[in-house]
Amino acid sequence: MEYILYDAKEPKVMLLNEINYIQNYIDLERLRFGERVHIKVNMIGNMENQSVPPLLFLTFIENCFKHGTVDNNNLNVLITFKVTNKNRRKRLKN
Repeated sequence: MEYILYDAKEPKVMLLNEINYIQNYIDLERLRFGERVHIKVNMIGNMENQSVPPLLFLTFIENCFKHGTVDNNNLNVLITFKVTNKNRRKRLKN
């Protein structure tokens, strides 16, 4: 709740804070689903010093639990965060 009330008011938050918030949400869902939920979170690349709009990913994660396909009474969720170091600035030609 603190994250939504205070940190999410900023236009950008640190990606690691956002991932931490998502992990807390996943932990709550694990209490609800128990042994029936299997979640794997992958983090690829350097997450440090990366910022994103707050709560950007939460809707997608919530939808996994709300609308996810249940196989053999189990819910399988794979979440991957990938940071690439692409330089988006165009180089000027002389």
